[in-house]
Amino acid sequence: MPKPQRNKKRLKPFNFKILGLSSQLFKVSALAIAAIFLLVWQIKSLTLNKINSAELITRNKLITNGPWWKSIGHIYGPYYSLLHATYALNHTLLGLRLASLLCGFISALLVYYALNQYHGQKISVLASILYITNFGFLVISRQASPIASQLLLLIALVCLILLLNKRPNFTSLIITIITFAGLLYIPGAIWLIITTAIISFKNLKEALSDTKLLTKALLVLLGLTIITPLIYSLVRYYSLSRLLYYLGYNLHGKFAALKTFGLNLAYTPLSLFIHSFNSQGVITLGHLPIIPIAESFIIIVGFYYYFKHLNNYRWRNLLIIIAASWFLTGFGVINDYSFLPLLTIVAGTGLAYLLKEWYGVFPFNKIARISGLVLMSVVIIYTGFYSAHSYFIAWGRDPQILNQYDKSLKS
Repeated sequence: MPKPQRNKKRLKPFNFKILGLSSQLFKVSALAIAAIFLLVWQIKSLTLNKINSAELITRNKLITNGPWWKSIGHIYGPYYSLLHATYALNHTLLGLRLASLLCGFISALLVYYALNQYHGQKISVLASILYITNFGFLVISRQASPIASQLLLLIALVCLILLLNKRPNFTSLIITIITFAGLLYIPGAIWLIITTAIISFKNLKEALSDTKLLTKALLVLLGLTIITPLIYSLVRYYSLSRLLYYLGYNLHGKFAALKTFGLNLAYTPLSLFIHSFNSQGVITLGHLPIIPIAESFIIIVGFYYYFKHLNNYRWRNLLIIIAASWFLTGFGVINDYSFLPLLTIVAGTGLAYLLKEWYGVFPFNKIARISGLVLMSVVIIYTGFYSAHSYFIAWGRDPQILNQYDKSLKS
């Protein structure tokens, strides 16, 4: 009699759905681990366990502002409240800098989210590598200063625009209210929030049209609850100079203010791409530009693509946010480093456009297409390595920089 045949089990191809992890979650997790490593590695020893003048000011404000519930009402209140929590958990240099680290880490997650909405996973991973290894990102995220929260400002607003355009519903409204109210604590942010609200007016109107009157009232109450400490602080400790600073104006004199405004506008692109300046206590490496030259080229390609497709509302909205932010830098409050997340998105567009052109030349040659992707990946990895090396090796061993870290945390 013939032997019964056994059913041969076919081996399934390997995928990343091991232990319940999807491919995208795997990539996000890998990038998150890489970002945490870069943010935490040598966080104390790189500056010889010392702090600089800006960090000393932050530490002193932490003490003079009192408990966290008193800090919340001040400008940059959420940052100082978070700083209270991190410093209470760890009375070391890590605890002092942990609030800034968290701002940088959250901004990296938001950058990946925005890139994924614009370009998909492949470009998101490559461009995110540029972001988390960027010299400027590492400098500002690893220093105990409230300006680290400005890394969240522009990218959070862009993510809100994308979210409202994709899902104008009740959940989006709650996220919008909480984000707007939280960002209002950042000086100068009010004008960018108004700009974002105008851009997303139709989507906000659509989301509100499906919301009951009582729910609308609760949303307003939620927003007012979050910003009430800020309003109380601005009224209780009112001064014209403090109010102007909160509104994003930090210029002095009349004719001198006009000159400074023009210089600030010119310094922003110079600092980003050509010749940086020490800005708001951020210590740079000589006059090394914030963005490396290879990434600058990719960003130029991205802007070229945007101006060729101004009829696309997504690119147009991104350009409006960048232009409005650049205008506000002229008044001396919005920091140059706040542009890093959005410029990473522009770099992602430049990468996508270059790959698209390459694939157009070789539509059916798989080897050539893969070679183009590999070559682009090598450029990105090398650029990231160069930028991270500039921080951990060059910046961390520069005697002039280390001389500025001359204060003890307990002094």
